[in-house]
Amino acid sequence: MVVVVAKALIMEAKEVCAAGKQPQHVRARSLLCFWTVREIGITETALAKILQVSQPAIAQSVSRGELLAAEKGWQLKDLLEIERIL
Repeated sequence: MVVVVAKALIMEAKEVCAAGKQPQHVRARSLLCFWTVREIGITETALAKILQVSQPAIAQSVSRGELLAAEKGWQLKDLLEIERIL
């Protein structure tokens, strides 16, 4: 999932989970949280433990990620299919 987000945002995979408030990192984490929670079905609490942040932070990221995906017209299934082809 991290690789898909990184490719969508044209950045390195290690930057997706990087700490900080730089706009590119926030967008990447938000998209990761949105797809992980809404598309894959991992709970916000479980993801919060993995990313070592609070559950409310994950909830905010999910909302931001949903807006970003809608704005860009990105669907996880489409990006996964492109990744599979490449």
